Amino acid sequence: MRIYFTLLMFFLASYSYSQTRISGKVVDDRTNLPVSGISVYLNNTTCGTATDKDGEFVISCPIIGKAELVFSHISYAKQIKIIEAGAGQNLEVSLKAKDNNLDEVVIKLPNKKRLSIADKERWYKLFSINLIGVYGHGSSICKITNPEVLDYYFDDETKQLTVKANKPLEIENLNLGYKIRLDLENFEFNLLNNEVAFKYSCFYEELKRNKFRNTEVINNRNLAYKGSAMHFMRTLYLNRLVEAGFQLYRYKADKNIEKKRVKEIILERMAKAYATEDKPNVSVEYLFNKDTAAYYTAVMKQSDVKKFDAVEVGALQLTEKNKATRTVNFKSSDTLLVNYKKYIVDPKTRVPVHTLGQTIYRHVELSDVDSKPPLVTFMYFFEPGGINIERNGYYAEFSLFMYGDMAERRIANALPFDFEPKEEEK
Repeated sequence: MRIYFTLLMFFLASYSYSQTRISGKVVDDRTNLPVSGISVYLNNTTCGTATDKDGEFVISCPIIGKAELVFSHISYAKQIKIIEAGAGQNLEVSLKAKDNNLDEVVIKLPNKKRLSIADKERWYKLFSINLIGVYGHGSSICKITNPEVLDYYFDDETKQLTVKANKPLEIENLNLGYKIRLDLENFEFNLLNNEVAFKYSCFYEELKRNKFRNTEVINNRNLAYKGSAMHFMRTLYLNRLVEAGFQLYRYKADKNIEKKRVKEIILERMAKAYATEDKPNVSVEYLFNKDTAAYYTAVMKQSDVKKFDAVEVGALQLTEKNKATRTVNFKSSDTLLVNYKKYIVDPKTRVPVHTLGQTIYRHVELSDVDSKPPLVTFMYFFEPGGINIERNGYYAEFSLFMYGDMAERRIANALPFDFEPKEEEK
């Protein structure tokens, strides 16, 4: 599956950093009157507040470089301001009321229809799998607690599902000990090519827990961090990929054309089933006759590539420091393969475990680590200029595409970007 993340996010590197004080006032852009109850938070962090009765707010947050300050309310269009670390900042923010008629125009397009209750049940399952993920045990105890705020629209012609939320999603992640408020801007899933794209911002809060749970949560968070995109970006900026357990390769491959053809046929038949059946059976054995199903099943077990060539490359060959802007440019004209082998997932139990054999999660230990495959992620750039990573790991360009392990982790394994690994407890 290809996943296109158009996420609003920033990264905080492992530095000692000072608190930045941010204050301001939020008003209605039409009446110029103060607005209370506006959520104000640094995107993808645990730092946030709400405006008071006078529309005013004050927060102090740890910032390195730049960060995204989000202003969110169900009655107003979300607004984001870029904040820089340093001196205190006083902001005057004017929010526009939402146009409630906009969605009515969208859903009246010729091939889009509002879905029945049965439709919503199956589309919710598909939406949840793609947003929450199915990566390890933690995904099963990460739940959306207010799914009723979601609206689903399906286009019969393009076989594309669009999901929007009329209020922020509330997600409870028991595995990592967070309550997540997620402002979903858009979610699109195309059943014909199995591609999903979504855009959101979010705010994290700590869930209450006792001492025993605290130990488990700390270990779970450390595990989720290792090998993640956050971990990769932080260590790439510091030029410490090897020490952190990452290996970079330039990657070229000859694709398995027959598998690609068969996959497209299966996806098309699955899309038809989802569009026409209340409880679709999308198994290959059900969708095709016996002989065809047997052949397709055998082909889908094959590798995605016939042959490939991977040449290891150092981070310094793909990055260049700009002293004037204090950024690191990261680019490559080739597809990159990233291996990570500090932490792996046991293929039998899908339970994350520590490669040194220590008990980390639910008392599962791993032996014979070297025989286990690394976690693999592929990366390529849409633009030749690559991305410019700042000291805090933030990059403004949306030109880097990832698929594989890092992309599959999703919300259930996501951490706020003010997270710092702590010493593991036993």
